[in-house]
Amino acid sequence: MARATLVQAMGVERSIDFDLSDEEFPPMDGEDGVVETLVDEAKRKRPEMLNLRLNLQSQDLSLRTAHDMIWPALALSGNINDSGSSLDRTTWNFSGMVSLGIPIFQGGAIDAQIRQAEGQLAQAKAQVGTQSLQVRLDVEQARLGIRGAKAAIATADDAFTNSRDRLRLAEGRYQAGVGSIIELGDAQLALTTAAAQKVQAQYQLYTARAQLIKALGRKD
Repeated sequence: MARATLVQAMGVERSIDFDLSDEEFPPMDGEDGVVETLVDEAKRKRPEMLNLRLNLQSQDLSLRTAHDMIWPALALSGNINDSGSSLDRTTWNFSGMVSLGIPIFQGGAIDAQIRQAEGQLAQAKAQVGTQSLQVRLDVEQARLGIRGAKAAIATADDAFTNSRDRLRLAEGRYQAGVGSIIELGDAQLALTTAAAQKVQAQYQLYTARAQLIKALGRKD
């Protein structure tokens, strides 16, 4: 199932009959750094933040356009053509027009458009603020996940070392005839459990690093 999920995530159509290489997820740049630096990076690189900032700029320009509608509008237009009564009797004709439009009474349409643009700009600002909070939450959760996984790895290493020493003692006692098979089996089970916990803690660390990459908007 994990292989099938991986194939789907990669966007390829192939058999799941393959083996994965045993590669470690190296530490990320800044994973133990200042959180504000990571949050600033995420706000710059996250595509949703870029989209919201562009939308904010668009709404700001729309508001400026709505304000400009209360001022007179000057328009210039011109036309040039070659025409005549026949093909051998054509002349060049020129025409031009200058128009000045003054909004005297619009029935409140301009004021309504300004208020609408102001509302849309306020909404765009709120969306940027909301997404900024989400970005900070994502970064904080990923950093805490990395910190917790590292602590779990340290604990799992200690447990694994203690379990290995316990198994060595149990084997010695059993070979000397002063220990039981139950004691030896318990020591073997404890060592296997500690090894599994170590693998699980390593998996949690790699997962947390992947989540931090996503939270920061990085591509590597």
